[in-house]
Amino acid sequence: EILEYEEEEELTHVPIVALTANALKGDRERFLNEGMDEYISKPIEMSELIYILNKFLHDRARVETVSTNEMMKKHFKSLSKDDEKGESILIAKNLPFSRKLLAKLLDNLGHSHIIAFTEDEALQALREKRCDLVFADEGMLNDEFVTLAKEKETVIIFTSEPETKERFVNLDYRLYDGKMSKENVDNFIKQIRGVQ
Repeated sequence: EILEYEEEEELTHVPIVALTANALKGDRERFLNEGMDEYISKPIEMSELIYILNKFLHDRARVETVSTNEMMKKHFKSLSKDDEKGESILIAKNLPFSRKLLAKLLDNLGHSHIIAFTEDEALQALREKRCDLVFADEGMLNDEFVTLAKEKETVIIFTSEPETKERFVNLDYRLYDGKMSKENVDNFIKQIRGVQ
């Protein structure tokens, strides 16, 4: 009915994603044949959700250009429980949606964080601020960043296995492959930081 309505009213198509709790063989094909644009099953994996959102919203994402100095001032201002210890979490993710999702989650948990939009900003943030944890995509970490992270004993957190593991030898990195929920992320961060 939605597809017919869009066609009759000459409206721009709004993507429809089927969400189901019971993943059965052939569900995806069945839903796509019924006119859905994509399919996802519970429990929702962050990587699947990001893929689907980027697939349909990539052309609608608003890109904000900010100078590195403006970005540093903005992100270093926020005070939280982490700042008391001089610790912040650096977000160095390629996809805008991934950055926003993680930033919102960390905000809700009360963790101080800095968002890097480029490799250079990630390196500058690591140099200028005590970042004990970095949620990162491999492509955002240049060799200078990796060397500095080793020196500072910064823990790097990937949400997928790095392709070039040899770059990260002797670097403390962890793989977070759980659901991106408040409780799971908070427990993961506490476990790394040794907080009960």
